[in-house]
Amino acid sequence: MQRLYILLRKDQDMIFLVKKNIKRLAASVNAVTSKGRARKEGMRILMYHSVGGSVRDHRLAVRVPLDKFVSQIKMLSGSGYKTLGISEVIEGSPGSFSQNRIAITFDDGFKDNIEAAELLKKHGMKATFFVTVSYINGDVRKSWSGGRPREYMEWADVAMLKDMGFEIGSHMVHHTDLAALSDEDMASELTRSKETISQRAGTAVKVFSYPYGGINKKVIEKAAGAGYIGGCFSFGGFNNASTNPYVLRRTEIDGYDTTADFKNKIAGFYDFRSYPY
Repeated sequence: MQRLYILLRKDQDMIFLVKKNIKRLAASVNAVTSKGRARKEGMRILMYHSVGGSVRDHRLAVRVPLDKFVSQIKMLSGSGYKTLGISEVIEGSPGSFSQNRIAITFDDGFKDNIEAAELLKKHGMKATFFVTVSYINGDVRKSWSGGRPREYMEWADVAMLKDMGFEIGSHMVHHTDLAALSDEDMASELTRSKETISQRAGTAVKVFSYPYGGINKKVIEKAAGAGYIGGCFSFGGFNNASTNPYVLRRTEIDGYDTTADFKNKIAGFYDFRSYPY
């Protein structure tokens, strides 16, 4: 059974890489046809998950090796980008949507996010951490391919991130597709996660991110009713003053990204289409 799991996981990674190479080619074409000029349509939000591990034993679709992350943060810092928390973006911090603004987010609540936060703090950069309550509670245990357990933060770690000046947001209780839930369960996920994180981390929770990108108009309505001021989606693109605050676009950074990929994502060459909301 374990062998079958590993083979299936390898197939998933292969499919991911095939899709990635198609996007990489399209992005390269965009860069050439625009003569390398970056698009200037607003500000960008980056989406990370886990930071650390090695190429040998971790699935890089959701895990960025630490050396790559360090290089990316140094590049942003050296390029004059000012970072913002997601709430700052929504609440209209001066110049929020200018092209030299960028927001950094992390989903799920991986233990290695602490090391990422320390690096960001060292460079004077902000970030928003979206945590999943059941992962932080230890109610759900997951493994990487090969059986290596995924390590998540504890509540003391989340509180420490808050004390370091970082924003804490919700990634729901059970990391479930909100759009697939009944109205009652949808409202419960939104409300319970917000209340639990606020109590356990000692901070107001204003924003959230959609697990699996599960979104529809009903989810947006329930999120607003639960007291959130906005949410982050998993669809790439720039954000500007006309962007729906409950459908903030994010650019996912993965462990297979080269330096050229990262620069092309920041420049907007990976933005292939818009989203209807």
